[in-house]
Amino acid sequence: PDPSTQEIAHGTPLRDRLSIDFTGAYMAVNESLLQAEQRPEDLTRDTVAALIELRTDPKRFATARQRYFLLKQAALTLAVVYTANTALPAAANLAREGLYETLMTAKGPALRAAAEALGSLPVRIPRPSPPEPLAQPPASLPMVDCAALLELAGIEATHAPYFMGRTLILPCQRSDHLVAVKLARREADGPQLAQEAYWLAHLEGRSDLICTDAHVPSLLPINEAALFRLKDLPTHPMVGDSGSIHPERIAIAFKTQRAYFSYPNDTRPQLRPSPDKLMMAMARNAHQMGSLAGQGILHTAPIPLFHNRIQRHRRNDAGRYQWFRAGRLDRWLSSCAYPNFGMSGLRDFEHLEPHCGSSQALFREVGTHFLSFLLVAGAYFRSAEPLRVGLDDRGKGVDARDLFDPDLLERLIVDIFNSYYQGFTGN
Repeated sequence: PDPSTQEIAHGTPLRDRLSIDFTGAYMAVNESLLQAEQRPEDLTRDTVAALIELRTDPKRFATARQRYFLLKQAALTLAVVYTANTALPAAANLAREGLYETLMTAKGPALRAAAEALGSLPVRIPRPSPPEPLAQPPASLPMVDCAALLELAGIEATHAPYFMGRTLILPCQRSDHLVAVKLARREADGPQLAQEAYWLAHLEGRSDLICTDAHVPSLLPINEAALFRLKDLPTHPMVGDSGSIHPERIAIAFKTQRAYFSYPNDTRPQLRPSPDKLMMAMARNAHQMGSLAGQGILHTAPIPLFHNRIQRHRRNDAGRYQWFRAGRLDRWLSSCAYPNFGMSGLRDFEHLEPHCGSSQALFREVGTHFLSFLLVAGAYFRSAEPLRVGLDDRGKGVDARDLFDPDLLERLIVDIFNSYYQGFTGN
């Protein structure tokens, strides 16, 4: 090794380099990371201690705009040492203790850096096969009417059908079940409907994948085909959605519970759940989403989060909010209006995707799950008075903090985390 590498391998010289200036500290940490990746057995306990001191000292380089990236590289170095088979036991144990202490006590950039470093470590979970791409042209799909769908589901229609967005609801007064006909808006929706049909069929009755009381709708195939063409519309979508149905009326249908279209943060007074029912619903959904994630099936859109929804047609990222990049979250209450999890369980299975194998991608998706659950929990309190939004008479943001119940919010957070953890790990 050259002299500079020899110097880095000893704690005191590295500690000095981490105290002089930001640029020097950043270079020293990167060199330590490179050494940890190539020769972890050369990093001593003193080297690890110096890196931990950098991360636990909130005043060091506190005004540096790039401080997070310095802390991130230091955390990655600790993670590499902690998991390296050839690292010195004393150094590996200290690295583990340093990361754990950071997770338990740190805030801001140091906490984020430690979480992302550990989130990038390999995780052994299954990688299911993705659905087969849809190859059928619309003209080859079978055609069916609503009466045949109801007969297939064993339901007798006793109420007038109605639309919820692009989904036609065929209800029954004498049963807790209904038939939902999800229609394509445009040609590109066909593959998404096929993907949802695949996951519905894949998950039905699979207690090994969903081991809770969460409800999964039952797909209604027509002549063994998931997609079909609806013969006619018994009613029309609401104004504003009238032009949004594909002219061929391509659709899938499933039998589901009435609660499938009730939400934890429902603003309709008659459907707004009590705190106890809210707790049960959020725990059920967190457990279901965690169970799927633990089996390599990720729900990629629990709620539609945007950083800039106005520019979604002009941006490569479609204006989506990515929590790990931080920044402004646009109209969070609007995003929470119709979450893809209801009182009975998850919904919109077209957003399910198999795990790609990247631990970092998994870490980010799980983070999105938690953020979505917490935002919907917050929206529940706001749903008590949904009109209290925007600006007041003085042009200031409406203060709705009095709607929150801190004790209930705390119990929700704990329940969501524990239920997701139990679903993911099986413990």
